[in-house]
Amino acid sequence: MPLLPSEMRAVAIRSGQSLPERATISFMPLPLRLTQRILGKDRASTAVRLAVAAGSLMIVGLIGWRVDWTLRRGSGRPSQGETGLADSDLQIEVHYQLAQESGAFHVLSADDPPLRNGDRVQIHVRAALPLYLYLYWSDSHGSPRRLWPQDPHRQRQLVELLVPRQRDEWFPIEGASGNEMVLVAAALAPLAEAQLAEFEKHPQLPISNDTIAAPVSLPLAQGQRGVGGLVSSNNRPLDGDFLRSLNSTFIGYRGLIFPHR
Repeated sequence: MPLLPSEMRAVAIRSGQSLPERATISFMPLPLRLTQRILGKDRASTAVRLAVAAGSLMIVGLIGWRVDWTLRRGSGRPSQGETGLADSDLQIEVHYQLAQESGAFHVLSADDPPLRNGDRVQIHVRAALPLYLYLYWSDSHGSPRRLWPQDPHRQRQLVELLVPRQRDEWFPIEGASGNEMVLVAAALAPLAEAQLAEFEKHPQLPISNDTIAAPVSLPLAQGQRGVGGLVSSNNRPLDGDFLRSLNSTFIGYRGLIFPHR
């Protein structure tokens, strides 16, 4: 315990006051002194220890949550293979109408027959948090067409995207038969026009004479086989150079390859 300074002791003696040889200065926080007064010293000490332990666990939990969030979302642009997005973080659906239908629509799935000229489609994208979204359509020649953003100088974060922009508008299926693909990729920061040009110079689908039998979702689930004659490996339904560029540019992607006959 700290000694009372000698100068203060001399003043006290001259004033006729009696002081002990050692005096204590209490640095105990007021909340703790009140807790001891209410609960008693032993019970108060136990309560304080429990409160400190609970606070420490909360801090450790928050730090762990933040680290996990950082690893998942990444700083910069981690690849799809390293972090990626949870299934619920980014979703894409293709709605279609058959040529003879009006009003009704269907959600394209692996059980659906190939689409044909005259059928119509809409693309619906949903994100769990605001992201910069880049939507592409690739035809049977593998050439990408960017559907969104139309103007790279006017980008904004989105949680929902509909293309065409009106719910009563549809894209017609037309042109040569083969494999078609819609793909949405997500980024945490907007890509410059030069970055988009570099990414878009790669063909997205390998050139193939084989048309798949049914729609296939991307990315493939682990262990899922490749898409017929499209690929030479078991998990690469996309052109190799394009896939590497996709993984290094975006934090994740979703897509659908479907047959057009």
